[in-house]
Amino acid sequence: MAQDVHKERSFDAFLSSAPLLPELVEHIDVGTKWHLLGTLLHVDDKKLDGIEQLQGHDDTSKTLKMFQHWLTTTPTASRRQVLEALRKRVVNEHTVANKYEKYLKELHDTTYAPPSTEAVSIFQMNIQSLNKALVSPVQVSQLLYCKRCISEATLDEMERMDQSRSLDDKKTILLTAMKETVSNDYRKLKNIAKVLSDVEGTRHIGREIVTKYGKALNIVILLSAYEYYY
Repeated sequence: MAQDVHKERSFDAFLSSAPLLPELVEHIDVGTKWHLLGTLLHVDDKKLDGIEQLQGHDDTSKTLKMFQHWLTTTPTASRRQVLEALRKRVVNEHTVANKYEKYLKELHDTTYAPPSTEAVSIFQMNIQSLNKALVSPVQVSQLLYCKRCISEATLDEMERMDQSRSLDDKKTILLTAMKETVSNDYRKLKNIAKVLSDVEGTRHIGREIVTKYGKALNIVILLSAYEYYY
């Protein structure tokens, strides 16, 4: 199963999968057009009429019941079908469709982005902060080497730099090497963050990286595991 957890999946394939009822209820609000939407989704006319005649139910409640019936009786139900139905001229809910599609894109990217991409993104977001906070890049490079987070060649280059090289040059070389490490092995980001957490000037950045990546990795694992089992 571990190999499946981070398996990439195209957005097109994601749209072809069945939606979850909570996401439909949260993002699809078409008011009185729920009946038309149900018709376009091929929900049985008698069922739609029965929902229409329910007493004490508003349009939101009727929409929920329509989607419940559609999902339980349509093996081929998909997110794509909902988007296409919303954009049909008779329904003409392009704004709702666009917002729902945007949500789906974000959900897809969160769920199926490989951890290497997520790790590089998190590191990239912190590069500017690191560039400002790093005051002893040679010392940090030595600590990173002990954790096998940079190569021996990079460490040698950092230690050989004489006083004629600016602090900015040293930072650039080190940050470039760190990013390359994360690109090659996303798991190294945790070790890099630990080193940064042990250095006073970068402690807050290291902790922030640990927190962000921990949350991102858990989200990917939990959502992918949910789909794997259900």
